[in-house]
Amino acid sequence: MAVQLFSNEEEQEGRKSEDILVTYPTRERSAIVQTVVGLADDSVGGIRHRIELRRTSNKWEIVWVGRQYKCQPGRGHQDWSGTLCS
Repeated sequence: MAVQLFSNEEEQEGRKSEDILVTYPTRERSAIVQTVVGLADDSVGGIRHRIELRRTSNKWEIVWVGRQYKCQPGRGHQDWSGTLCS
């Protein structure tokens, strides 16, 4: 399911690596993190999406969605941050 959620039918030029990690901190909670680095973009070097889910009544519901960026050298922060690159 996680792979389908983040799948991109059009392959992005210059993509170096993509990783999807699914964790279950508890039986009632889950987190899905997709990380893509090596983007062919002049300012953004990587992007990370995170979706947090909670299980209630045998159904999973999304409780939080977020995105972080890692900038290309000289274009802003070099660590993961919610701040856009310049």
